[in-house]
Amino acid sequence: PVNAPGWSNYKYYDDSHFGIVSKCFDFKREAIEPKGKIEEFDKNNKFGIVLEKIARKLLQHETELNELDSHVGDGDCGGTFALGAKRILEDLQSYPLNEASETLRMLTKSIERSMGGTSGVIYRIFLTALARDYAKHHEKEALLRWKTALEGALEALLSYDRAREGHRTMLDALIPSIRG
Repeated sequence: PVNAPGWSNYKYYDDSHFGIVSKCFDFKREAIEPKGKIEEFDKNNKFGIVLEKIARKLLQHETELNELDSHVGDGDCGGTFALGAKRILEDLQSYPLNEASETLRMLTKSIERSMGGTSGVIYRIFLTALARDYAKHHEKEALLRWKTALEGALEALLSYDRAREGHRTMLDALIPSIRG
């Protein structure tokens, strides 16, 4: 059982899987502190801090993510994420972090250059649409702008992908997180 919003009745087929996931990603709220290269950025720029934090977590848990993926896929998910995370950390200083849609476009380019396979394509489609829709809805208040852009990106992704919620893919997490 998990306590994540949108997954209230979801159960892993084996309790050990939840243990692996909870070990990888601490679900408790934690303060976001700048580390490493991020100190060269404006410390108030949370977008850059969050991108760096996510990339470092993915690198830190490459092995566990590969192990989880080996139960339902080909066991390379962690390695694929690690390639993307390394590229993001390399490119982060060049991202225009004061403009979200431009940062999302640059993030997409980092993914294009580093992540192969189906997941790389899926992330490129999603991030490209997210950047487009975020830029398109500039008149909206910030949270509504993100919500609208995320919904548009999800619709774009679903227009290219036959997988749907319940098909045991990443959409089982993505759809409820966006539609809430």
